[in-house]
Amino acid sequence: MSETTRGYPLRNGTIDPHVVTVKRGIKNVMDVGQVVAIDGKPQQDVWRDHCNEYQGTDGTVFPPFLTEHDRLQSFSGDLCRSFKPWYQKKSFYRGITTHRYIANIGDFANDPELNCFCDGPCPPKGLMDLMKCMKAPMYASMPHFLDSDPELLKNVKGLNPDVNEHGIEIDFEPISGTPMVANQRVQFNMQLLKHDKVELLNNLPDTIVPLFWIDEGLALNKTFVNMLKFQLFYPKKAVGVIKWLLVTFGGFGLIGCTIYHYKDRIMSFASSPGSAAVTKVKPEEVEQKDVSVIGQPQEPAKINM
Repeated sequence: MSETTRGYPLRNGTIDPHVVTVKRGIKNVMDVGQVVAIDGKPQQDVWRDHCNEYQGTDGTVFPPFLTEHDRLQSFSGDLCRSFKPWYQKKSFYRGITTHRYIANIGDFANDPELNCFCDGPCPPKGLMDLMKCMKAPMYASMPHFLDSDPELLKNVKGLNPDVNEHGIEIDFEPISGTPMVANQRVQFNMQLLKHDKVELLNNLPDTIVPLFWIDEGLALNKTFVNMLKFQLFYPKKAVGVIKWLLVTFGGFGLIGCTIYHYKDRIMSFASSPGSAAVTKVKPEEVEQKDVSVIGQPQEPAKINM
């Protein structure tokens, strides 16, 4: 089989009754975890057009061999939509190099891909209307209206958006695609409506105010990190060392075989006359004489008169 079904525990410990069908990545490893159906339905019937499609994984597993240019996708059943985190920077967790990806709610009015989430006028940047998804008059945003329309901050006191405290971020181990650390932070808001017939609502401003925000976190403990190190990184390093040792020994072996194979040619080249400069020494020419004298010269004999 190339697909499998899953059920997940809800926040109160009960089992989610929805059955999620995902790909197992047998034929293509890059498809692992991709959602293909929920409760047997190949798409939602909440939004318009492609916004009803299940794009991305179920959030528990992601494709391996991630690069800085990869754009991930993850489907969130709570918000009835997919998110597309993008690469931000390299990071580290317990000595393991990771890739940090971040995400936000988006700007539905100015992003053609998100415009189909709007049923009528789109909300301000950073807000998502949850009426059709959760059947409740609420809006989703980042905590403290992070990365949202600045006008939302003007009507509420005490908000201090901080990207390190209120952002959506996840650190992946790029080779295996394992999530090492993750923080999914979402704020739920409600619009205040002025009502003349109710005294408490007479002076309410027509604005959106926060109700609460949640932070769902994940951090692999030491046991799982060590498992990843011993089953992936240490063998990978050993293979890298052995690879270069084999290349080195193979190179020396090739050189040795080449020398042995051509040793006769090498020796003949080394001993050939033209292989080195030879200086010929000629004996100094001696002047040739017509008479040779042998022995010691003698004085002429004296004759007595």
